[in-house]
Amino acid sequence: MSGQDSQPLVEEATGSRPQPKKETHFGIGPGVVYPWVTFLIVTTLFVFVYHSYAWVVFLVVVVISCYAFIRMLQDWSRTKSWRSAGILILLAAVLSTLTGIFIYDFYLRRYHALAEYRRYDNVVASEPADAHRDAGRLYFADGTKADTLRSVGYKEVHTYCVAPIVSEARPGRVEFWAAGVDCCNARADMWCDDIGTGTRGGIRLFEGYEGIFGKSMGAVNHDYFLKAVDMASAEFDLQSDPNPIFVAWTRDPDALIGRYWMNAVGAWLVSLSIYILMAYALAVGLNQLSKASPDSKSKGLPR
Repeated sequence: MSGQDSQPLVEEATGSRPQPKKETHFGIGPGVVYPWVTFLIVTTLFVFVYHSYAWVVFLVVVVISCYAFIRMLQDWSRTKSWRSAGILILLAAVLSTLTGIFIYDFYLRRYHALAEYRRYDNVVASEPADAHRDAGRLYFADGTKADTLRSVGYKEVHTYCVAPIVSEARPGRVEFWAAGVDCCNARADMWCDDIGTGTRGGIRLFEGYEGIFGKSMGAVNHDYFLKAVDMASAEFDLQSDPNPIFVAWTRDPDALIGRYWMNAVGAWLVSLSIYILMAYALAVGLNQLSKASPDSKSKGLPR
């Protein structure tokens, strides 16, 4: 009789005991793949879409960020893995936006400016600079050279180098100057880009756009170049357009512009490789913190 009475009591006690929740660790999916896919999507949009449709890129970033934030709020009292995934996705959205802006400002802004501006062929050096304000690439006529014997370097932290682009057949006022930074001596000695190789091509040097990460690749300070022009004009008795066009003297302007694009793509691929390593390290770190959390042990929260 007592044995029969005791068995239901044991079963009742056993049935009333709360079963411990099965612990789940921070998985590879929410921890690494989802943030990396976020980073991939956003940076890809910055490289291939941002120049023409910036609003689309930022709309995608806002949607992803809202999704991550909502998941964090929804799962606050549930599994820490999904809550941590929301944090990592939000972090990926922020970092990918900063990375995309950096790649665009530093590499792609100049690429698009040069690619979209006009190409001029057979340019005579004495032609007015005002007739070529929309130039991105210039191929000069035969007999044109960058006269390094009349080059000047203006020192302002860096050395800003200029040499007049002149035509042997049609001398006149200097409308175009070959220019570069830290590639000349004070007088009559300049080796910037492809100067001295018999080439006759140039790509436009634009005034630098000041982005959040500084000036873009190849950006120049025209004020310092203009000071160098004033020095060269006084030194060698030259007449120059007050607002001349500065170019990087190069063998193949079109190929150089193509290299700017490849530099941007290379930076994008490197950022993807770095971020997947970063995402894995963050996922492992959060997983370890989750397993070591006192609350997860005392309250039975899943890891």
